[in-house]
Amino acid sequence: MLGVTRLPPWFEQAFAAFEQVFSDSRNADSFKHLVSTLILGEAQWTVSGLARGISRPDADAKSRRAYDYFFGGADWSPTNLAHYHAEYVFDQLQIGAGDDVLLHIDDTFIPKTGDATDGVARLYNPVAGETELGNKIVTSSLQIGDVYVPYRARMYVPEDLASDFDEPFKKKTEIAVEEIVTPLQLPAGAALTVVFDAAYYGDERIVAIQNQGHDVVCRLKSDKHVSPQSVVWTQRVDAIVIWITSEDTERGISRSMRRRNSADQ
Repeated sequence: MLGVTRLPPWFEQAFAAFEQVFSDSRNADSFKHLVSTLILGEAQWTVSGLARGISRPDADAKSRRAYDYFFGGADWSPTNLAHYHAEYVFDQLQIGAGDDVLLHIDDTFIPKTGDATDGVARLYNPVAGETELGNKIVTSSLQIGDVYVPYRARMYVPEDLASDFDEPFKKKTEIAVEEIVTPLQLPAGAALTVVFDAAYYGDERIVAIQNQGHDVVCRLKSDKHVSPQSVVWTQRVDAIVIWITSEDTERGISRSMRRRNSADQ
């Protein structure tokens, strides 16, 4: 199959990592055929288009009905798929004891304007105490060194619509912790830092992640005022960044560290 669709040989090995997710090998083959077509397709495909586009040399090519079932009737486990996805990435990058993994949550690094951004709605920001434009999908990506890999994406369903989907209502922070962070399985000895955007700052679920043994970093918007420990004044985040990265400050921090090291010795 892979020779017909002209995919690189190493795709066969990559697809093999997902075979354990399927109880029936025929479904695993369907998955391979489907993904191969999606990789090569240059336009959006309908179910009929996918059925026609998956060409194989044998005579038992699947019908449209089979792919209808594959999309709508099959019993998928997105958690298991995400687990094998991450496991394959860690294996390919040889992640192990002492390595650092970053998990970016819900930050597209693009301003949410609402007029040119898909998946944006006016949502309540508990930090600001008001509504603002934000993602309706909780996105995530893994970062190892300079490599970024999309991980899980989960839909946020507003509370007044949750019953229509037969799902319990969950805040975006709950989705992030319960469905993205907690299920992630790291290689033994690897350290995880979860990186949230500014809207998550101060939420009690940050503590839930720390209790799992992970570090948490929250980005703060540049116009926010923060107060360093043991001081009574506040300053804008962008001003503090300029101060920390200034040459004089770096020299002062270096001198302080040298004095501290000398005292320890």
